[in-house]
Amino acid sequence: MRHTPGPWKLSLKEGEYTFGKKQAKLLAMHGLPTTFNALSVGSDNGRGAQMAIIPMDESNQANGYLIAAAPEMYEALLNILNLKVTESYDEEEWTKAWAKGVDAIRVANGEKPENGGEGE
Repeated sequence: MRHTPGPWKLSLKEGEYTFGKKQAKLLAMHGLPTTFNALSVGSDNGRGAQMAIIPMDESNQANGYLIAAAPEMYEALLNILNLKVTESYDEEEWTKAWAKGVDAIRVANGEKPENGGEGE
């Protein structure tokens, strides 16, 4: 299975998010709100894919940052798992892989990457 390529980003929606007519009608039938302040997690790769829209609160914002960091964390973990400590140990490659992992964790915490996301 292939996921939507990264990078993903978290957008804080100003104002209220409004559902489409069909969704709003269904929500209204059950007495649920049809508008809310929202966080949007979407692709930042030019394709405009949207992975999630969630109500805005402090916990959901932290969750949104974690979701948005998923592609970077996935790539960083793959890089680390693909490196092997052997007689030809390459410290530079390990340093780059480690830096990418650190940056992915920073993004998941809602911070800016220190290494430009490239591990250099």
